[in-house]
Amino acid sequence: MKKFLIFTCVCCICFALGGCSGVTIEEFAKNSISERELCFFTGSTENFAITLGSGLREEPYKIDGIHGELVEYSLLTIIPQNGVETYGAEYTVEVNDSTYEGVFEESPFDHTLASDIGISIRTTDEIYVYIIINNESEIAKLTCLSCSFSISDSTALDLGIEALYDKLKVLSDDLKQSFEGYCKVVCTDKNLGVYFWYVGFVNEVGDRCAVAIEPSSGQIVAEM
Repeated sequence: MKKFLIFTCVCCICFALGGCSGVTIEEFAKNSISERELCFFTGSTENFAITLGSGLREEPYKIDGIHGELVEYSLLTIIPQNGVETYGAEYTVEVNDSTYEGVFEESPFDHTLASDIGISIRTTDEIYVYIIINNESEIAKLTCLSCSFSISDSTALDLGIEALYDKLKVLSDDLKQSFEGYCKVVCTDKNLGVYFWYVGFVNEVGDRCAVAIEPSSGQIVAEM
């Protein structure tokens, strides 16, 4: 009986620390995703490049290493061209037979403007975006860029976790420390229109690791 109690206590301690819980790094990482982009649209007008990414992400959205409850989102982003004035920029988005309106917010990190429409977009949706500044509007029909990818978001996530396996063990302190992850479409230079899958993770103390994946071949083109 004494040996049994000792064994039970050891197992409970191991479970609490994550070492004997049976959870793998892959499972831990997939259960820690705070943003997952399921589809990605692009378009342009004379003065703006436009992207619309849709999927699931935590609310409130904080890059703090802690995974939160996921909600649907569709982030509309515009990238000004030709030095155009963007003060007070508004938008109207038509998704099939539904219309959504709002005001853009300037990014604190770059020259883009964005707004979360707060709905889920499907790859088959027909989408038109009207950008309105000083009562003048520009219109663009968006195209599903991610539909042309050979690598899906789930495959990108698998490839990213595989490439980052050793770093994720360190990031999580062998599953003893929480982290959160992101799987989304990014561009090194949005004006060039060259896009990649980005799979990245960050823990509570700010340690990070990430990869960029070429969406046609699945090749890891950068590791950070």
